[in-house]
Amino acid sequence: MLLIIAGGICACNGASKTEGTEVVSYEKNSNNLFTSDWIQQIEITPLETTDESLLGDMPRLLPPGKEGFYIPDYDRQKLYIFNLQGKLAQTIGRIGNGPEEYTQLFDVHTSKNGIELHARISGSPSKFRYTHDGAFVETQAFPLRCRRLIQWRDHEWAYMNYNNQYGPDRLLKLNAAGEKVAGFLPSDAKIIPMGAEAFTRYEDRLFVWEFDNKVYEITENDVVIRYQFDFGTLGIPASYFEYADSEEAINALSQNPFTIIVDFHENDFCAFARFVVHRGQRGGGGYEVLAIKHKKKQAWAWYTIPMEGSLSTLFMSHATLNDEAVIYFLARPESLQNLSPEEKAKFSQPEILDTLKDDDNQVILKFVLAK
Repeated sequence: MLLIIAGGICACNGASKTEGTEVVSYEKNSNNLFTSDWIQQIEITPLETTDESLLGDMPRLLPPGKEGFYIPDYDRQKLYIFNLQGKLAQTIGRIGNGPEEYTQLFDVHTSKNGIELHARISGSPSKFRYTHDGAFVETQAFPLRCRRLIQWRDHEWAYMNYNNQYGPDRLLKLNAAGEKVAGFLPSDAKIIPMGAEAFTRYEDRLFVWEFDNKVYEITENDVVIRYQFDFGTLGIPASYFEYADSEEAINALSQNPFTIIVDFHENDFCAFARFVVHRGQRGGGGYEVLAIKHKKKQAWAWYTIPMEGSLSTLFMSHATLNDEAVIYFLARPESLQNLSPEEKAKFSQPEILDTLKDDDNQVILKFVLAK
């Protein structure tokens, strides 16, 4: 079976810049990521399958490091660390009410200083710090209740979402005492949005992205829209923000097509964004959209993945970047079992594909960008 991934490459006609913001318009066409000229090679690393290493239903792939692959699983409620050969090195974190334990894991960050798990202890968010080799360092309570928290340069940054109790801003800059020193992104919406939001850090750059398909870059004294993705009639309608009741707004939104961003990364070689397009109750089903910017080519490529059947499992888990011209995907083995000879041709070890079984652990795909 040929794995069809619809896509199109857009340059001047697909992206425009307005006062520092690059506006990228969605363009759908026919293309195949596995056979694309943009991809030089695909490397595959199966993760070992044991009772201890088997991932659950909510894994997330963090940027790989010299220690290997970091995969927090919010179903299993712990961080898995696999070496570069796919062998489980260790797990970090555990559920419980004792020392070094938590009741719910909801975020994980890695940096040059170590590993930080964000989890709740009886509802209160806290930071669990570890060294890179997994040794526990300390637990520290969040300075305030927020959706996301990240250390960047000399300050912590807290994402509050809309209509929070700390003031009119969705993003707060905090000092060492956990006090607000600046606020950004006014909470001018009437309701709490339903979409995702998260921080993405690359070297000395920090981004925050929200469900309205904008990606913001944070500087010391400002927050600017770096990318705005335009889906036309598939975007979030303005009427969504006019409801006084969030349940009514979500019910109305679900009746019609809309698109939300669910992931974003950028490095010196490329930018990568992932979206979910809901067709609405009238249209049924939906699909995922990948937008990839090849910086050397100064162009964007769009790829669309159906969310029904085995094809949906390929990119549903997660993707990430590190400091290479590479995009890493976490994929389920069943999505790779029926690739065509043309699709297998880009794999450096295509024989591995023939050994994959449905009940195997997930695999790491390393898509190397063409120069």
